[in-house]
Amino acid sequence: MSWAFRRPERGRNTHLSPHDSFVSRTLDQRKESLYVPSRASSTLNGIENSADDQSRTRWPFNLKSYSPDIDYGKVTADAFDELESELLSDETAVHYLSSSKNLPPDRKRLRISGKALRQLLSSLEAPTNFVSSFCRYYQPSGSGFSSRLHLRQPEFTEFWYVLPVRVQMQCTASVQSHATTIAGSNQMDPFHYLHLEHESLDIRGSQIAVLFQNDYLGKHTTVLAISFQDGRWSKLVNEPRRRIQECLDVLGEDVCGEDPFFVHLVFMTSALRWWRNTLDSFNNQLIAHEKQLQEQMGSSQPVRADLNTIISKALHSMTAHLHRYGSELGYFEDIVAHVTQHHDGFVDDKPPRPRVEMDSHRRVSFGLREVASNLKVIGTFRRELENKTKNLLALVSNDKMVVTNGKITAKLLRATREEAKVFRRIADQQQNLSKSMKEDSVAMKTLATLTMFFLPGTSFAAVLAIPFFGENEWMNDSSKVWLWVVLTIPSTAILFLVYWWRKRQGLRTSRQEEELESGAGDSEKEE
Repeated sequence: MSWAFRRPERGRNTHLSPHDSFVSRTLDQRKESLYVPSRASSTLNGIENSADDQSRTRWPFNLKSYSPDIDYGKVTADAFDELESELLSDETAVHYLSSSKNLPPDRKRLRISGKALRQLLSSLEAPTNFVSSFCRYYQPSGSGFSSRLHLRQPEFTEFWYVLPVRVQMQCTASVQSHATTIAGSNQMDPFHYLHLEHESLDIRGSQIAVLFQNDYLGKHTTVLAISFQDGRWSKLVNEPRRRIQECLDVLGEDVCGEDPFFVHLVFMTSALRWWRNTLDSFNNQLIAHEKQLQEQMGSSQPVRADLNTIISKALHSMTAHLHRYGSELGYFEDIVAHVTQHHDGFVDDKPPRPRVEMDSHRRVSFGLREVASNLKVIGTFRRELENKTKNLLALVSNDKMVVTNGKITAKLLRATREEAKVFRRIADQQQNLSKSMKEDSVAMKTLATLTMFFLPGTSFAAVLAIPFFGENEWMNDSSKVWLWVVLTIPSTAILFLVYWWRKRQGLRTSRQEEELESGAGDSEKEE
């Protein structure tokens, strides 16, 4: 939205009539509007048809405001060419756009051509750095003042600034549709809009470039405002113009004309309200995320990893936007201080004035102080939101760690369970092996017992069967078998007695060791 306001000379009753022209255009998600009085409409149309228009190759080097030590003409020309190719139309047509009329093919562009806009800026002798700033509105820029003060009388005041604003708009698109657009899928970039899901709102950034010129001796003021606000924000786009018209109607042109700085109050107070509403919705979204996390922490159900991922992504985008909001509010504070400084100089340089004029100056001065105070409060609130966002990110990070640790613990439990199954199978096999070994041991013991029973008999039989005893006739007599029996039975009995005695000794020794160990354990417990 671009419009011009001139303070009328004292004594003239000039109003912004309903017949003044308004131009609107829409480009994708952006819309700019140009508002100029009807007298300027005919001027622009005449400019468009003029054959004596300045050569494009010479602009902006031939501007009276061009100062090579501050401005870089080539960069400004390139920026204007970029603006012309993206936002400006081929022909100038300053009128109301109506759906009932045939619209031009480039209806999505601002209804002013590059030639006409160049001539308009030249006629206003707009500073070159102002042109460069609004042509590249997507880049940060500070405020500035005229670089040609030596060409003006001391009573002439000129400065400009680019005011950053953030507004909230109702979102009617679905959640899935945001991912299909470039801006919606790049919400981490603060240049694009930020979607607040629970509030069903989009926070969109924009800028308002303002050029202010005041000629105290000539008693007229010119304000050129270029607003790069979305076309769907029709009420917001028209709000400054309606409020300025209301000031002229309610306060009167004479009162407003005494201190034309009231125009800046209109822009700043509107921007403050937009910022305040934006941060309030931002806070509501943070509260919604906090409630989600608290419900998840208090639930007996497992922590949802997908919900944590969604909230974490949203909080990271909100953090990035909050950082940019801090920078833009800092620019805003500098602009308020810049305008206040110019206003103080405007008041101090004037000769003694009547009471009505002094009241106008005080009203504007108090208004600027109030704007600075409210802006400070908004900046403090933004820092509070930034700290709250960091706390929520830390909470989400802890939840993600809990989820990750839970997954790892579950994997360890599954692995431990599998390992326990393997150990159980091994234990079963060892138990079976022990049973088999026990059975073998019993068999071996039985065999050893039998062997021990027959060993004395077989031993004496083998001894008596050697050739030494075989040559003796007495020994060869079968009736002497009693000798083998006499030798075998006592030997077997003695052998069994020795076996029984040694086994009993072993049991007694093991019992004594157990008693010693139990006694040592009791003494340790008593100590």
